[in-house]
Amino acid sequence: MTVLELINYHQASFNTTMMGVMRGVLNYYDMKTNDSTMFVHSGHAFMTCIHKDLCQSSPYAWDLEKALPLISNLGIKMKPLGFFNLSCVGMERERLENLLKQQLRWRQPLSLLNLEHQLIYGMDEGGFLISQPWVGMDFPPNHLTFETWEELGTEIHMSIFQYERKPANKIGQSLTDAVNYAIDLWDNSDNHASGNYKTGKAAYELWIAGLEAGFGDTHGHWWNTMVWSECKSFVAQYFRDQESIVQNEEIASLYEQASENLVKAGVKGLATDAKIELIKAAYANEAAGVNQLRALLSQIPTEREGVGTV
Repeated sequence: MTVLELINYHQASFNTTMMGVMRGVLNYYDMKTNDSTMFVHSGHAFMTCIHKDLCQSSPYAWDLEKALPLISNLGIKMKPLGFFNLSCVGMERERLENLLKQQLRWRQPLSLLNLEHQLIYGMDEGGFLISQPWVGMDFPPNHLTFETWEELGTEIHMSIFQYERKPANKIGQSLTDAVNYAIDLWDNSDNHASGNYKTGKAAYELWIAGLEAGFGDTHGHWWNTMVWSECKSFVAQYFRDQESIVQNEEIASLYEQASENLVKAGVKGLATDAKIELIKAAYANEAAGVNQLRALLSQIPTEREGVGTV
């Protein structure tokens, strides 16, 4: 029996599950921001993060802290409530669950990141109700039992987030911030990832090295092509959209080509040499795209009102 369920709080089925959550949050607050604006102005559309072994964790292992001001520009304050693992037991787990229960009673939207980003959209008598990102796929778990968290087994490395509505920034400033973020992702990987993970041009170089090292047939390589191709496709869509504050066919075309090359590189059974050439092509596409973004900065108008009004 359902005790509580937030109304109109549903996760969109993007491969980029963080953006699936964000779509749910924007809809919950009845904000009209479209998908391409959400991807671009949040900065996520420009992200490419890769682990040296092409691990499937790559899409979740970059520094979210740097993106929070961009999400705030959309009119959403994304507030981290903490990171929790197997050592979170007893009173600590009870305090966390009580906090989440109270937030839900206040109709406050929440999410978690464990294996994927998922909405916490309610609770029943036995635990929290968790969205599953993809229709027809019974993964990740859709329930979190109070006290035991038994559905997660030993795979507990969970971050939890709360979302609040706030005034959106002006669209021009929001896009300027996103483009500056995109350039920094590309130029300065160490500002956005650590250890065996890299972003931007360093990510592509790591990706090519990972393919050369024999990781081209892994689930991780395929999943990275699925997530990052989707992100690039929304850059292309944004710069062709007549609702966007600027249109730029050259940027759109370059990111569209990058997306298409990443999709092709993810085809299972494709020879490693062909995958390497396609990742190199996507690298070249995005490098040219970032150079166009540098030139775009001086052309972005600043007068239009908040992103949330689009």
